[in-house]
Amino acid sequence: MKKNLLVGIIFYNELNNLNKLILNIPKNKNYDICFVNDGSTDGSENLIPKKFTVITHKFNKGYGAAVKSVFQLAKKKYKYVCIFPGDNQRKFLDIEKLYKITNSKKKYDIIIGSKFHKIKFIPFRRKIGNQFFSLISRSWNNKILDVMSGFKIYKVKTTYKLLKILPQNYSFDVCLNYLSCKENFLLKEKDVFCNYKDQTSKMSSIIYVSLKILFDLFVVFIKYKKK
Repeated sequence: MKKNLLVGIIFYNELNNLNKLILNIPKNKNYDICFVNDGSTDGSENLIPKKFTVITHKFNKGYGAAVKSVFQLAKKKYKYVCIFPGDNQRKFLDIEKLYKITNSKKKYDIIIGSKFHKIKFIPFRRKIGNQFFSLISRSWNNKILDVMSGFKIYKVKTTYKLLKILPQNYSFDVCLNYLSCKENFLLKEKDVFCNYKDQTSKMSSIIYVSLKILFDLFVVFIKYKKK
């Protein structure tokens, strides 16, 4: 039976977390899985069973570049792409929850796994960053709360055309939200599980990250106007 969903598990130096994540992969699933090693130097790629496709970046290109690599693999064979973080903060059961929404009467272009309604504890820097860009995104009529969520299901046909003007780094999700609103994509947000316990945020500076995302948003805005 042909599977219409490709789940791309993205990781960078997640040796301990990736090992736990692999053990939790369901045996019976209605989707295919690939892994994207975004330039890891800790040997984490060696943990991945040979039955899975692995895309390897020789150096750390960034989150956006990893997402684009999954789309390149998926574009000819799959109708949907799911991006699943490789840090063991998410649950595979939630993939099924999001994927079921693709069968609804409304043909959603992007389905976002939101962590804000169910999660009691979110690291301060992450919470402030998300709230800041959620507020800013209201300026382009966005109604999604978790604009920085890295756990999404995308319709390949509609999203693929935007990839060229999206950044290679962590600005990807906010910039995509801007473009998807401008393109009148149909978006759906669904509450999912997220475990931040014993997790260390890789966001080193709120100010630097925020300024970088704002700069990338401006670049995407210019590119989109010229498109």
